[in-house]
Amino acid sequence: MKLVMLFTIVCSSLVRGNTISQENSANFDNELNASQEELMNIDSLSNATKRSNGLSYSYNMGTSDVNKNGPNYWRKFNVQCDGNFQSPINIIKNRKSVKGKLRNQATRIKITFPGESSSTLKNNGHTLQLSIGKNKPKLVAFDSSTSKEYNLQQIHFHFGCNLEEERKTGSEHRIDGKAFDLEVHFVFQDNTGVLSVVGVLFNEQIPSNEINNDFESPAYLLLSKKEKFQSSNDILKSLLPEDIYGESGTNNYFSYRGSLTTPPCTEGVHWNVIADPKPVQQDFMNYLRKLQSDTNHEANGLLCDNSRPIQDYQHTVYYKYEK
Repeated sequence: MKLVMLFTIVCSSLVRGNTISQENSANFDNELNASQEELMNIDSLSNATKRSNGLSYSYNMGTSDVNKNGPNYWRKFNVQCDGNFQSPINIIKNRKSVKGKLRNQATRIKITFPGESSSTLKNNGHTLQLSIGKNKPKLVAFDSSTSKEYNLQQIHFHFGCNLEEERKTGSEHRIDGKAFDLEVHFVFQDNTGVLSVVGVLFNEQIPSNEINNDFESPAYLLLSKKEKFQSSNDILKSLLPEDIYGESGTNNYFSYRGSLTTPPCTEGVHWNVIADPKPVQQDFMNYLRKLQSDTNHEANGLLCDNSRPIQDYQHTVYYKYEK
């Protein structure tokens, strides 16, 4: 009950550009300034785009003047948004081309946790984002002979406003045409600037008398935190499939070369979309749907429905899963 109350307070303060709490923010100013350069993330790329074009972006799909920064217009002020390798995509599981190995691509992925990480949680007007400071978890992409490491920069959430199946717009990626209620992106970067993203899909669960402590408790804890905190690895693990942080990692994912799903839509991103969705509590989704945005007019000023439409992608997607 205390966690629910904390979360309710948090939701009321999550307006665009504000951190979860201003309380004690002065105590963190020096730390935040010192670590700002270290927080290399997708949001910083978006900010650079806004500075150079004088435009912000939104998820509004209409054609009126107020919607002319929505996905249908992104290519007007970011040429890469009209590229050939854009994300997200609809993944078709039974296509013959879906099985195989991408050239110079690992066959398994694994996430390791070197220690508790310093993190900042913020509603940036487009998504709820957790930026990672020191002691970053690592993504290891490997096969029998080679491996490559990426450092976790941030995680963020894409989710829909409603539960109606025919109107569901929660996740960005789809599998066999099916959208999911929530998609969480773990954004990693190597020491040369190459991005690798792990996308985890979630299905909303009907409330029950049984409490899913494995997910609910860490998730509520995450969203009741203040501006700057030492994030618990349990929180991050609760948003991941267990095998990805196990000893052997996982090959239960789809892999393809795509792009950022927000402007400037930079291509060359390594995508790893986990094949099996995880459950998410309905209460948790309801709280997410209360978060506010000053750019998403079609969602009545709410942050939900913050997903880019499916892109036309004619290239090969590789499915690593083997039973």
